[in-house]
Amino acid sequence: MGSHSDDFYGITNLAKKVDNIVELSEQIHNEVKRIKSISSYDRKKRIICLLNAIIMNSFWAEKPLIILGEDPNPLTEEEIRTNGEILSNAIKKYIESH
Repeated sequence: MGSHSDDFYGITNLAKKVDNIVELSEQIHNEVKRIKSISSYDRKKRIICLLNAIIMNSFWAEKPLIILGEDPNPLTEEEIRTNGEILSNAIKKYIESH
């Protein structure tokens, strides 16, 4: 199963994850050839769509690792409440705009 970042960049079909270092050179060669076959206009459109989606659906997080549950330090009740509000407001904004 891929990570969130794999899915995130993969949406443009302009990136590829290589799992085998032995095949890296061949994979780079194949990807350059494949991406060159996509028109410059289409590549630009894909990147603009990705950036637009990021801008339209992102929100500020003081401590992003806390929101992702990856911060190794225990949270205070206030931090839990504050980050919960940030996340819930972002979800509400997203739902209301779609």
